[in-house]
Amino acid sequence: MFDGDQRLSDSISSRRSGWHILGAYIADHRWAYLVAVLSIAASSMLAAIIPRLVGRLADSYSTGFLTVPIARHIALLILGVGSVRVFFGWLGRFLTAQHGRRITYKIRDALFRKWETLTPAYYHKHSTGELLSHALSDVDVVRQVAAMGINTAINGVFMVGASMFFMLTKMNVKLAVAGLVPLLAIPVLIRYFGPKIKNQSGLFQASLGRMSQTVEEIVGGIRTVKAFSNEGVVLHRFEQQITDLVEEKMKFVRLSAVFGALIPLMSAFGFISVIWYGGFLAIHKEITLGVLVEFLLYLTLLKQPLEQLGNMLNTVQRASASLGRLSTLLEVVPDSVDEIRMDSSVPTKGEMEVRNLSFRYPDAPHAAIRNLSFSVKPGKTLGIVGSIGSGKTTLAHLLLRLYEPPEGCVFVDGKDIRSYSLEHLRKAISYVPQNGFLFSTSVSANIAFSSDEVPYEPKVRHAAQVAAMDEEIGKFPESYATEIGERGVRLSGGQKQRVAIAR
Repeated sequence: MFDGDQRLSDSISSRRSGWHILGAYIADHRWAYLVAVLSIAASSMLAAIIPRLVGRLADSYSTGFLTVPIARHIALLILGVGSVRVFFGWLGRFLTAQHGRRITYKIRDALFRKWETLTPAYYHKHSTGELLSHALSDVDVVRQVAAMGINTAINGVFMVGASMFFMLTKMNVKLAVAGLVPLLAIPVLIRYFGPKIKNQSGLFQASLGRMSQTVEEIVGGIRTVKAFSNEGVVLHRFEQQITDLVEEKMKFVRLSAVFGALIPLMSAFGFISVIWYGGFLAIHKEITLGVLVEFLLYLTLLKQPLEQLGNMLNTVQRASASLGRLSTLLEVVPDSVDEIRMDSSVPTKGEMEVRNLSFRYPDAPHAAIRNLSFSVKPGKTLGIVGSIGSGKTTLAHLLLRLYEPPEGCVFVDGKDIRSYSLEHLRKAISYVPQNGFLFSTSVSANIAFSSDEVPYEPKVRHAAQVAAMDEEIGKFPESYATEIGERGVRLSGGQKQRVAIAR
């Protein structure tokens, strides 16, 4: 990773405020964002010049001094200002959109790295659908803020600021106050609706996670569903999840729709005030026709950024909830971690000893293993048998440090396994889980799972021969290159186990 990537990762993993995730990325790419902000600001301020030029044209017409050269001159000025504005606007939007996609990559990469460090205990408490919701929906909301959110905010702030500057300092103050007073209600609306939208966004994302989990379970267990003829049951469950999801989303939509409608309504009230009061002033010769036209154009110009700011604030509230969830996930501390002073050696002999091992799962009422002791010399084999729930699988998990064993209880080559790094310890152990999980790729890629490259010969074939699977693989349509489908769906139960053994 680059230094900037590392700083982002450190901030993601060490800060409690979710907004530090976005802040760290912007700080590491500050020059790009500075250029984007300056470009968007320039585009917005240039847009605020155009009503002034149109007002000058209207004044020339009303006073009878408008000529073709003057009209041509003003038209060329508007064309020039508009062209420069379009360029700066494009540059700013391009940079923010580009970095919005990049931060999406960085956060998803950080999420995946975090998931790889977490032990099974974490996944027992959090569903697959919930985690997928973090990686898809929450991250996409952050992208919207990092891209169009920043673009909209800068454009709106500078557009409003430049327009108000011209309205208050270059024209009639009383008319400006009449047009801007209705806009003062906007902060009140933001204060009222903002927390409600944020809370409802969180409820919707949680409902989306539950629905995703239901879909994942139904699709993954579709053969069981059909075997028990339970299509109606699972359909009812799914419909209930969809109903809950739609209800939460509709609550969010109603809040957003009311909020989004009130913002332009305030702008419309300002427009009405200017038409009424400005017309009165123009009739009594207190302002010129050009000033009235300018005011109307400025209020028209303000309408879009004010609406965009309202929508952007909706997005910010959603992003605040999403960033909070992402921050909470990325701050999870794995149950098994490498200590600061870690033995750099690799276990090679294979001598194993367990001394008075007792272990209880978190929140479990009883211990899974009590006072277990045994030893295995290099080259020897030990079989452990017992009834269901007696702790056989738990022991395998402790040897791999999928769960952290107590200190001074499990030794490999005479050293406490907690003194080895997780990478060195696990690379020295071959493990075949009882569920025989396979990946939806080729047979050879599953067997050579630990290798970045898939060596078809000789290791893959030799492993398959040892596992008594080589002959059957040869009968597959594409031999070792045969795709086995999701979780090895094209293989029988016994074939799955033997491929897992070969792996």
